[in-house]
Amino acid sequence: SDLEGYGLPPVEAALSGNIVVGYTGQGGREYFRQPVFREVANGDFAGFVAKVRTAIADIDAGLPYSEEFKQQIAELARMHSVENETKYVTTFVGRVRTIMQAPAS
Repeated sequence: SDLEGYGLPPVEAALSGNIVVGYTGQGGREYFRQPVFREVANGDFAGFVAKVRTAIADIDAGLPYSEEFKQQIAELARMHSVENETKYVTTFVGRVRTIMQAPAS
């Protein structure tokens, strides 16, 4: 969640093969979609319990072994590969340097 700072723990949980139930925070919205992710509004405890129950039923039905689930996990792995994360950080640092070197207006 955005309360944790860097919001990738849900991705880490998904890459470990889990169905993830929780609050997206602000950054998680780009990847929080079914079948791997189940979004719950912040503070919606009843909704959380219901979605956990559904996730358990989906696990029992073999969802983590489905092609759709595996494909979503593979896409997350590509999206958050070491190469891509390095590119994102390098781009960010370059932009900060450009801003810091720009003359004050």
